[in-house]
Amino acid sequence: MYGVNSDETFGYSVKISAEGSKIIIGNRNSNFGVNVYEFLNNSWTQIGNSLLIPGSNASTVTVAGNSDLSTVFLSDGNITSAYSLSNNNYSQLGSNINFGNEIDGKSLTTNNNGNIVAISKYSNSDFDSQSGIAKIFEWDGSSWNQKGSDILGSSYFEQLGSSISLNGSGNRLVIGCKGFRENSNSQGVIKVFDYDGSSWIQTGNNISGDLNVGREFGVSNAINFSGNIISVGASPTQLNFIPSKQTTNASYVQTFQYLNPSSCSLPLDITIHAGPTIDLGADTTLICAGTSETLDAGTGFASYLWSDGSTNPTL
Repeated sequence: MYGVNSDETFGYSVKISAEGSKIIIGNRNSNFGVNVYEFLNNSWTQIGNSLLIPGSNASTVTVAGNSDLSTVFLSDGNITSAYSLSNNNYSQLGSNINFGNEIDGKSLTTNNNGNIVAISKYSNSDFDSQSGIAKIFEWDGSSWNQKGSDILGSSYFEQLGSSISLNGSGNRLVIGCKGFRENSNSQGVIKVFDYDGSSWIQTGNNISGDLNVGREFGVSNAINFSGNIISVGASPTQLNFIPSKQTTNASYVQTFQYLNPSSCSLPLDITIHAGPTIDLGADTTLICAGTSETLDAGTGFASYLWSDGSTNPTL
């Protein structure tokens, strides 16, 4: 697949479906629209018309989509539009999601079902210069509503929102802060947030990068469906950190796993009942040849089992 227009920059952003049969491709000129393709008869065929962000005149378009690309998102950083697939054609799902005036430093992610979308802009300065911001929205069947409050960067030039990823259910969000500084260096960190039903709460401490290896840790990140494993990328560095090989601008990626300190979500109550007492009578009963004796275990038990396999209360 190729771009067909000058300055289109076809392939600026891409998202492929879980099974690999559909792909959405963004570009760096919103005037040309975004296309979704399906692999049919050994070739990529466009689905429906080209998609546009109504009212957008931005220079770049970032795309995202759910697992089967039945819902896709287009964002220029200021405006985000959602489209839903029906009868082999995409139509806009609700109104535009208006974010703010900044159009630089935008990132976009959605959950598996496509009913939750997170949008971030690391250039936002609501807290401090380029401290960054992230907002999460949820579809209620008729409109997009913000889910929880804004997540703001907490320091100068932190650039929270350099990268963002939602897990499959949409209740865990990983946010890269590539400009987070420690000792005046852009070390970068990752922050993980969980939704508790009303707010986004940070889970655990900041995950820091290694200044001896690379800078701007958190420039990219990804999270698995369950939300317990994340991978994080850093920007290039001039350091030669591979002892056996001289490298330039090699950088690095680290993967982390979340270990829940409690594997049981609910307490487990165990009741131990004392064993029953069975009285078969005196042990001095004599049974003579040609006679019989009845053994009675008594009533009130759930089941009976004698040595001969019988299951009646008496033997």
